[in-house]
Amino acid sequence: MSHKKKYLAVIALGLIGITLALVSYFVSPNPEIDTPIGSNLPTGRPDEQLATDPEVEAPGEAQITESTKYVREATIGRGATFSHVLATQLDFSSSQIHRLAEAVRPLMNVRKIDAGTKVKTTFVESTDQAGELVAEPVRVSMKISDRKTLIVTNLNEENPNAVIEEAVITSSTRAYSGAVNHSLWASASSAGMDPAIITSMAEIFAWQIDFNREVRANDRWRLVVEEVFANGKSIGYGDIVSAEYVNAGINYVAIKYELDDRTQYFQPDGDSLKRMFLKSPLKFGRITSGFQAQRFHPILKVNKAHLGVDYGAPTGTPVMSVGDGVVSFAGTRGGSGKMITVRHNAVYRTEYKHLSRYSENIRPGARVSMGQTIGYVGATGLATGPHLHFEFHEGSNVVDPQGMKFPTADPVPANLMADFLAKATSVVAQMPPWSALVLTKQDDEGKPSVEATTGLPEPVIR
Repeated sequence: MSHKKKYLAVIALGLIGITLALVSYFVSPNPEIDTPIGSNLPTGRPDEQLATDPEVEAPGEAQITESTKYVREATIGRGATFSHVLATQLDFSSSQIHRLAEAVRPLMNVRKIDAGTKVKTTFVESTDQAGELVAEPVRVSMKISDRKTLIVTNLNEENPNAVIEEAVITSSTRAYSGAVNHSLWASASSAGMDPAIITSMAEIFAWQIDFNREVRANDRWRLVVEEVFANGKSIGYGDIVSAEYVNAGINYVAIKYELDDRTQYFQPDGDSLKRMFLKSPLKFGRITSGFQAQRFHPILKVNKAHLGVDYGAPTGTPVMSVGDGVVSFAGTRGGSGKMITVRHNAVYRTEYKHLSRYSENIRPGARVSMGQTIGYVGATGLATGPHLHFEFHEGSNVVDPQGMKFPTADPVPANLMADFLAKATSVVAQMPPWSALVLTKQDDEGKPSVEATTGLPEPVIR
């Protein structure tokens, strides 16, 4: 036999062997393929099984070979609805939107979501066997406040799971101090403090100091305030726990104390800081004309008594009632323009004139509380520009409110004084020392010259 014939014989025998092996493989039973769906399926990762077995598919889903998670974010604009944002910005189907809305309905009204709220959606993007990308939303989260987050999962199931997660709220205290050189607000900025805290301090001392006219250069202040955290992230400030303001050399100290389930402020000896009336109907503004027996009227061009105090402020500035009482008049009256009269008791009443408008529900017979906004600064009636004319009546007389002294509210009850004094000692000790402040001295002409540190005594708790 020639070499060529031997070579062909070997190739033929090899082909016969391969054929017999293949026949044996396909004829013998294969437990992985013959096992019906729903029986004891082989263990292992589902994606591995789906990738190697074309007969096993998840009901209603494409054959998945690879998957990737990613997050998309959308913002609810002014006038937009939650459903519209889901459909147009996040490509939700109508059935997905319906299921999500039904799941959320018991927890919140999605029609009242604030503009600017961000909606974060997690998608799973998969590639089917045909090579097509399939993206499905699996989780939605939406921060509805600093303390609450809406989370919806299992979006593709008949009943998605919706919960509102409450952030873990903690707090700590921060201490600040400042000196007034240019303005009270500027002193807060110089101290690295949120100026809104200055507003809170002004409200606490509103019975002792008229911050519209009594702030002086070199006034000093210091305070301890609660800083609030949600899941470890600062979300703002809570109550001032202690504060001290030195105005024209006079010290005023405030101690926070919970009494009758209300936050109140007291002096270190337990007397209340609260008086019967606020010293000003505006939180901030400027006095343009004080209480005078004779004043040249800028419109009538005659000398006449100015029995009140004028506060210059922009149109629309809120006007507060200086005390609890009942509205006895709210309407237009001659040169006073739009005005409100509040009767506080049988002796005192106050009047607020030249208003631009009234607050909602302000009408004769309405009850108002101290500090409540009752109207807004304007220029109605005989007025050269926007301002508030404020009058204080005692019986049949109009009196200068800046010179009046009124009784205080109730002090800390005797049975709670020991507890109050212990807490007062603690919170006063947390205030920064006055020695940390630098004040600007003034020369004989009242101009800044050199700097000096303060040396004020600490408040006495007794």
